[in-house]
Amino acid sequence: PPPPEEPPIPPEEQKIHQDAERFARLLVQEIVLYHPREVDQGRNQRNLYQILREDIERSREAFEHRFTKPSVRQRDYFNKALVKYLAEGNASLLGN
Repeated sequence: PPPPEEPPIPPEEQKIHQDAERFARLLVQEIVLYHPREVDQGRNQRNLYQILREDIERSREAFEHRFTKPSVRQRDYFNKALVKYLAEGNASLLGN
């Protein structure tokens, strides 16, 4: 089933949400860039999180430290970036 639709972002919060989405993408793309062998291995074995746990959690902490606003946290931009860029759109590749 398609994911539930998120409520629209209020105009006064548009920039912070864009910044959060961009920062999450940057953090995850850095993992992909600096760990190509581990990414390939994790995708093949369907355990990306297990293999890259340290880097993922360090990046998650950086994201959460920078973006504390509840409306940003509710959108879960970091996890969405993990699925989109690290797991190539397939959340099952992240493993448990």
